[in-house]
Amino acid sequence: MGDPAPIAVTGAAGFLGSAILDAAAEAGVPVRAVLREGSTLPGGGREGVEVIACGLDDPEALRAAFRGCRAVVHAAASMRGDGRDPTATVLDAVRGEDRPLVLISSLSVYGFEALEPGDALTEDRLRFDSAGETGRDAYAALKLGQERHAEALAERHHPVVVLRPGVIVGPGRRWSARLGVAKGPLAVRIGGGAAVPLIDVADCGRAAVRAAVLEPQPGFRAFNLVGDDTPTQRAYLRRIRREAGVKAILPVPAGLIARAGRLLHPLLGRRLPGILRPAAFDARFKPLRYPNDQARAAGLL
Repeated sequence: MGDPAPIAVTGAAGFLGSAILDAAAEAGVPVRAVLREGSTLPGGGREGVEVIACGLDDPEALRAAFRGCRAVVHAAASMRGDGRDPTATVLDAVRGEDRPLVLISSLSVYGFEALEPGDALTEDRLRFDSAGETGRDAYAALKLGQERHAEALAERHHPVVVLRPGVIVGPGRRWSARLGVAKGPLAVRIGGGAAVPLIDVADCGRAAVRAAVLEPQPGFRAFNLVGDDTPTQRAYLRRIRREAGVKAILPVPAGLIARAGRLLHPLLGRRLPGILRPAAFDARFKPLRYPNDQARAAGLL
């Protein structure tokens, strides 16, 4: 038997991309790392990793980079310098081949305004309406757009797996906007009792590799990626305080911010800071439960 076919990984030089390479090495899965021109892997070359430099806006170069790969994991950062998202071009390069696509999305695609406090955020919940919910941030809109591109690919019976991580944390990256606002050594904590849907970057990397080697199934499958540890905002901020450089914590009741947002939003709309827009506030601070049953059943976690 020959060597196993590699998986292609876009964004392999990033925070999550590096973890995907680690997980692939751990699993004995070779990787073709697709990097933007001028990018390099942190720490230099890696055994079992072939580096291909090409623009993510060049479908022909991407087709050549993906040729011979068993799956494509699209983990590249959403935004380019010109503000455009390369996902449509990446998916165009995948189209017409049987190799599965694994898209790294986010929990941010869900319609949090429709959920009640204490609800479980599961994969069957509706995503937000980009036309109706004008208060969501650019990141959420981009992730929703990426999923729509992936759905169009899946409608052609292409195998598509979408992973929706919660708050990806790891060495050097512990803070989350779900805690509130950080201003230097001061943390303004909004609320305190809402669960923070953490996923360690190493576990997220393993899930991406496992998704890439799943038995392909035509169509669209989505999985939320959240670890078993979902501490409250209060508990998590205490845990990371030293590493995050937080010297003082100012607690602010979530209800106070929510009421202010509801009063001001009809008057100011998108001129409000994100934290005061009801849709964005709910996405960050609404207290929910985050089961991971489906990802566990699929063997991703």
